[in-house]
Amino acid sequence: VLEELDCSAQVRRFYGDFLRRLEDQRDELSTAYGKDRIDAFRSGMTTMFELCREKIGYYLIVCQKP
Repeated sequence: VLEELDCSAQVRRFYGDFLRRLEDQRDELSTAYGKDRIDAFRSGMTTMFELCREKIGYYLIVCQKP
């Protein structure tokens, strides 16, 4: 491992933006994938963001093959 960077705090702040964009595109996504599937996805993502907000980590890791 050459370098690692914890980006968790920077990524977590976009959870709300993700859900807003999903809502903005709901009609298009529902047409492509079905309303029930999009509703279930949104419900699952909302729950996951609420329950796991501080537990999910986002790391960038740079490695070099020996």
